[in-house]
Amino acid sequence: MTDYQNELVMEHLDLVNWVIRTRISVPNRPLLTYDDFYAIGCEAICRAALKYQVNNVNAWISRARSKLRNEPALMEILC
Repeated sequence: MTDYQNELVMEHLDLVNWVIRTRISVPNRPLLTYDDFYAIGCEAICRAALKYQVNNVNAWISRARSKLRNEPALMEILC
């Protein structure tokens, strides 16, 4: 990752927490913990940063949220 992409991820890790808290019911998943979901979310936000290289942070936040909500690893776990 470039320095810019790394900075985007570090500044917006709260998006991972937001998606977990608003979209996933962790207590109903006894074999998975918050940390499991957080790790998957961190990977997803890094992939979003790698694919999005425009200097428009607001557009990146929108893309990152979408990427997190539609993360294949999360969807596989939840289905």
